[in-house]
Amino acid sequence: MTQRICPKHVKYRAIWISDVHLGTKHSQVGKLLEFLRETECEHLYIVGDFIDGWQLRRKWYWADDYNVLIQKLLRKNRKKTRVTFITGNHDEFRKSSSASVSAPSGSSSGRSTRRRMGSVTSFFTGTSSTA
Repeated sequence: MTQRICPKHVKYRAIWISDVHLGTKHSQVGKLLEFLRETECEHLYIVGDFIDGWQLRRKWYWADDYNVLIQKLLRKNRKKTRVTFITGNHDEFRKSSSASVSAPSGSSSGRSTRRRMGSVTSFFTGTSSTA
């Protein structure tokens, strides 16, 4: 059996995470939570297919760990990490959502990031922009 050695709180400038697919039984949220607990970053990019809207339309599945993950991302966003959500094809339901959460006070709008990346939705404010 191999033991994984991972130092606590490894710091990065940016972390990119894609294809989480919340709403499926195969989503590896436990591993993602462990990774997020062990790392710190200035920018966290959630790049497409964070929530699998296609699967949720067919059959609702929402594990308790999904809520823990959302809370972890909100905490990171309130502290030092700027979280940006870029929609994917499975997130298409999110594009028309009117739900929003206020951005932390003192946070910048991230317009320069959105301009460089094209169509981006700020996960925590519900705003979107297209380059």
